[in-house]
Amino acid sequence: MQRSRRSIRRSGALFFSLIGALGVSLIPSALLLGCAVPQPRPVAEQAAEMERARCGADVDEASLAPLFSSDTVDSAEPIYTAVSSGGRGVGGNYSQLSGASIRVRAVKGFSATWLDRALECHSARRVLGHIPATTLPDDPFWLPGRMVNIEVAATHAGFQIFIRGQSIKDAEEILNRANAFVEARARR
Repeated sequence: MQRSRRSIRRSGALFFSLIGALGVSLIPSALLLGCAVPQPRPVAEQAAEMERARCGADVDEASLAPLFSSDTVDSAEPIYTAVSSGGRGVGGNYSQLSGASIRVRAVKGFSATWLDRALECHSARRVLGHIPATTLPDDPFWLPGRMVNIEVAATHAGFQIFIRGQSIKDAEEILNRANAFVEARARR
């Protein structure tokens, strides 16, 4: 009787150790499947979709020309986003550069909605290479090989254009371009 109880304990222990080993080996696989993140789409694909969605017969580079003149551009400022440090009560939040905003005066015939769509179209066309890189070299409304987020808000005197990047490096480049864009128009 003692032998049969021992063999049952051993077989039970063996069974549970096999189940435990199998469970432990499946847990990482399940975690990996649960954390699977779809790969980001290529930038050219995103830009082509943006061009299809935002560009229309009423949006071309000639229609944006007044925006790029010295009479229209007022100023550029950095945009900061509040980021949590993740600590419990220690550190709190801090500000992180996320892009630049450009103030422009009102332009006859422009609305915030139209300007938003036109600048997103412009950005997509720049990324796709439909507009030569030598055209407007300080253009803050796009980054080579990368997408930017553009939002336009109406102000009492014109528009505020918010341009944000995907990373701090993008944000720094956007801000540098925005400052150069404004300075170049101030010298004219």
